Amino acid sequence: MQFNLSGFENSTNGTIKKESISNLAFDVNADRIIQIKDCLFIFNRVNNGALIEIQLTNDEIFNCDRCLCEFTATSINNFYVELIFDNIYSEQTAIPIGELVFKSNPEQVDLSEIIRQHVISTYPMKSLCKESCKGLCSNCGVNLNQHACMC
Repeated sequence: MQFNLSGFENSTNGTIKKESISNLAFDVNADRIIQIKDCLFIFNRVNNGALIEIQLTNDEIFNCDRCLCEFTATSINNFYVELIFDNIYSEQTAIPIGELVFKSNPEQVDLSEIIRQHVISTYPMKSLCKESCKGLCSNCGVNLNQHACMC
């Protein structure tokens, strides 16, 4: 997801630029692809770069940790990233602890890695197809959501 922000770095503080992406398959890693339904990027010009608000809606396929069935989950995430333009950045620029900040050339801002890392960080610890999932029988292995156990 690359954006050309040339000219934006010369605009006044508070200038806003919006970009959006819809219906895009996105590789998270070698065995996982998510479907980005909608993604809105709001670039807000600040002192040394831009504050980027990212509003991401995506679908992802998981396997239930209890019954092993495949299911699709929709995720809605809003997060912020601070971008510092290389041509404005100075080594004396203070970066607050805990903020997600990256440097980039304004002519080619690539947010792919930021999106990938954020999506991975929002994965659930335990993926369930539904809260009431009964899982598999520990003796015969039948899916208890679909059939009664014969044990």
